[in-house]
Amino acid sequence: VMDLVGGEMTDVFIDTMIFDMNARSTYPRLSIAGASGGNISEILWTRIYLYQVQIFGVSHGTREEAEQLMAWIRGGQLKPVLHGAFRLSDLHRAEEYFVNRGSNYLGKIVIVPDSQWEEHGQPWSLESA
Repeated sequence: VMDLVGGEMTDVFIDTMIFDMNARSTYPRLSIAGASGGNISEILWTRIYLYQVQIFGVSHGTREEAEQLMAWIRGGQLKPVLHGAFRLSDLHRAEEYFVNRGSNYLGKIVIVPDSQWEEHGQPWSLESA
């Protein structure tokens, strides 16, 4: 990282890159982005604490934008890609599946309340995975 920035100290890191603590400024900031496909980089949390790194996430839009997206989904104009579903009571299995597969799948993994499983989850079940 130091070579990429010409030896200058870095104020802001994006978590799709290598987080080089040696290239940090006095109070560095770390933006977490693109982590839905699994862990992108290994972070030593003791260093985050010791170097007083400020961590912030990426906004996913406003409430109005989310409502518009839901309207498009309900109306059939937008069809999200679903990889599969797990019951809420099997949340631990969903996490294991997500971690073990890494980014080797396309679409979202949906967690469905047990009471709604037959109607909404069963067609997308990953229970035997």
